[in-house]
Amino acid sequence: IPENATVNSVVYRVRATDPDEQEGQLSRLRYSLRSVGDPLQQPFRIDSVSGEIRLASSLDAERQQVFSLEVRAVDGHQPDPRTASMTISVKVEDVNDNAPDIKVSPVPSAPVVSVLENQPPTILALIDITDKDVDERNRRLDCEVSEFNQAQDAFALQPDAASGGHRDNPSRLRYILRNIRPLDRERVSEYSLRLVCHDSAGLTATSNIPIRVQDVNDSPPRFLKSHETMQVSENQPAGTVIGSLLAQDDDEGENALTVYQVSDQCFPYLGIGPRNGSLYTRVSFDRELNSSIACTVTAHDARKPELSAAIGVRIDIKDQNDCSPVFLGTQSGNFTFKVPENSQFGSLIGQLVAKDNDEGVNGRVTFSLAKPNSMFRVLPDGGIKLVARQLDRERSDSHRLFVKAMDHGIPPRWTTAEVLIQ
Repeated sequence: IPENATVNSVVYRVRATDPDEQEGQLSRLRYSLRSVGDPLQQPFRIDSVSGEIRLASSLDAERQQVFSLEVRAVDGHQPDPRTASMTISVKVEDVNDNAPDIKVSPVPSAPVVSVLENQPPTILALIDITDKDVDERNRRLDCEVSEFNQAQDAFALQPDAASGGHRDNPSRLRYILRNIRPLDRERVSEYSLRLVCHDSAGLTATSNIPIRVQDVNDSPPRFLKSHETMQVSENQPAGTVIGSLLAQDDDEGENALTVYQVSDQCFPYLGIGPRNGSLYTRVSFDRELNSSIACTVTAHDARKPELSAAIGVRIDIKDQNDCSPVFLGTQSGNFTFKVPENSQFGSLIGQLVAKDNDEGVNGRVTFSLAKPNSMFRVLPDGGIKLVARQLDRERSDSHRLFVKAMDHGIPPRWTTAEVLIQ
């Protein structure tokens, strides 16, 4: 019977006769059935009256092809019934109910097929195709690659001539999957191919085979710029974060881990987070001593071979208004000018000069009188002018002024000098 026979269909009908019985009393015979072998593998049952043997459960020729059944007939005489038995051999005929089976075995053994990038041609996987059908006519196999996603020139699928399957046993095929050139994971990290196999009766199996390219440390870190300029204000405490310098590494995993370091010449002044590239100060800067710091930062990966990249960094020190103006021309901070008593109104008596080491508005100085004076005027540029109509030495032979030199910072800083006019 075919293995796809319907459950409960009649397989065979047995009939026993008993010469002792009168005509019309044959129905007194009863039939029973047992399996010769494992009774648990009994897919048949018998009608005890009619003798019809029916299929009790589905068959599978790939599991068991032959069943041996013993049929027993018992008459109704008591107390000494008579019996007879016969053996029936049932052969299960194969039908094409199994599609090909595709098994992919990565080399070396792994969950998925993979290849190291830059690897020369090598065996990546063995692919075995089998068909469980019994009849040779149902299990002749043929396979083809229907899709090679981005991999037409990267991989080859070749029959394994050593297995003998293609010549001697067309129901069992083996293919060898190879890469045919070195691959670059940074360009394509995963490929896939679709293998379609069908048997002689048209049943088809499809396997999508992903091929993962494993990373090796072949890409150096790289900065997006060749030079970077940053700023930090003077007088900031050590440990102040200036900014971050991040390099990119096209490798993956541990091969992409990047370590940062600063050059030796700026190590006393600057530090950098070895993992996050955060640049910070080691000292508090004084712009009046150093207005900028030049440094080289190196990024190297954490694996062997150690690959690296470098970037030039300039740190500009931003000014703060931390310097007061200083009067020039005297060490004591006091000035003396002499003027004839007959000097005219508006005459220039003297000139004061002051310097502020800050830059920009923080270093621009303006002069003024710290205390009002009706005889003299101090100009913003430090000039001292006579504004009285007339000087009289006999009434007063000297005049004392207090002059303030003030910068334009926020808040401003100033210095006061004493000026004696004789």
